[in-house]
Amino acid sequence: MSDRLPWFRCFPSALLGALAGLDADEGIVYVTALLRIYETGAPVGETARTLGRRTGLTERKAGAALERLFEAGKLILTADGKLDSASTHAEIGWQRERHQDQSAAGRASAARRQKQVDEKKNEAFGKSSAQNEDQKHQQNQRNEATAVELPFNHLEEDTDQKEDKPLSDARVARSQSDFPPSAFAIWWQIQPNKVGKDAAERAFNRVRKSGRVTFSELVDGLKSYIATKPPTRDWCHPTTWLNQGRWADEPAPVVPYRAPLNGRAPSAQESFLTQSRNADREMRGEDDASPFLFDAAPVADAAGYTNGHARPALLEPPGGNRGFPPPRYPGPARPH
Repeated sequence: MSDRLPWFRCFPSALLGALAGLDADEGIVYVTALLRIYETGAPVGETARTLGRRTGLTERKAGAALERLFEAGKLILTADGKLDSASTHAEIGWQRERHQDQSAAGRASAARRQKQVDEKKNEAFGKSSAQNEDQKHQQNQRNEATAVELPFNHLEEDTDQKEDKPLSDARVARSQSDFPPSAFAIWWQIQPNKVGKDAAERAFNRVRKSGRVTFSELVDGLKSYIATKPPTRDWCHPTTWLNQGRWADEPAPVVPYRAPLNGRAPSAQESFLTQSRNADREMRGEDDASPFLFDAAPVADAAGYTNGHARPALLEPPGGNRGFPPPRYPGPARPH
């Protein structure tokens, strides 16, 4: 704390009693000395010269007034040559105690405010922690398998474990021993799509070393692929066939292809209608001899359609037998 006092209490009766019996020079010097002591909060190093400048008196008059104030006990000259007054000690001491009390009260108030802030933070943290725990509990409940999901989860885990389980050394040895020295040459001879031989041989060696399949299974798979490949599909690349494990394919049965009676290749619309009708007949358990389907070639030839015009391969009764609209043929141009 600074000893300087911004203000002090003034008791008029005490001040007037202290000024009683003093002349004008002594009174002004006395009041000026008191104000300087209150201002600094301690004795001041004032002299007759500085007091004369503050009061407007000459140095001689100010010095004479100081001497008379010393004799009357109004002012005291300390050992270090400073001016002091016993009447100021009580006020200065009260001001210091008041300042200390205010400082202590301020520190206590700051501590209370900090405590409240900490309590609010702890309360918010507790709520956040409780919310996080609730969220974790709910997430764990969502992640836990139900009574219906649990059997399926176990099946998936068992399947993954079985798939990830490496092949035994004995099985790998048996699979590799089944391959003859010229295994790739034999397999390549059967392969109908002989493209990318070097890449296919590298893929063949990887399959042989993996032990996933025997040579007889590999050959049987290739023969099955050749026998079941639809005629409208392109041949699979040999390397792709090996990398994808196509020897284990089980293709779906292919609907047999029926060539048109007039020898003309069917259009895309005709092929789509034929496949739709074949699928519908299979669902209904009907044979190919449907009473509602007949060859449209003679009718189209009689109507004057040539190979340059698109014509339907099959005709249906008006309204359509399977929900299709009846076919419409272009007629003569209307006059405008």
